[in-house]
Amino acid sequence: MKNYWLIAGLIFFIGCAENEMPEGILSEQKMQAVLADIHVMEGAGDANIRQIIARKNFREDMHDEIMKKNGISRDQFFKSYEYYINHPAQLDSIYYRMIKEYDAKMENSYDKSYGNQDPNATRPGAAGIQ
Repeated sequence: MKNYWLIAGLIFFIGCAENEMPEGILSEQKMQAVLADIHVMEGAGDANIRQIIARKNFREDMHDEIMKKNGISRDQFFKSYEYYINHPAQLDSIYYRMIKEYDAKMENSYDKSYGNQDPNATRPGAAGIQ
């Protein structure tokens, strides 16, 4: 019986140790904020291809601005990104929350622009409206 409790304690200890975040890794909330900024920047950059062509280092410069805005270094970001890539459940959780927040912002933006009208009937480009 003593061995049972010893084994159970070891399993519990190892399980808890695996859930601990290594030092220097961004929290899920901070990683979410940085990734959201990066994805928005890349989407905006893709829409402005002339600027990307004109400035060879456009994306790199923008990434540097995002790191500065969030108070982190590139090394800290890439170390954290590697950590989350190796912990897909946590990365999935980050992206799930990011998408939910983005959807809420888009809905709020739509409501401010169009009020409580039927979104399918009034949204430009929707259902035959060009």
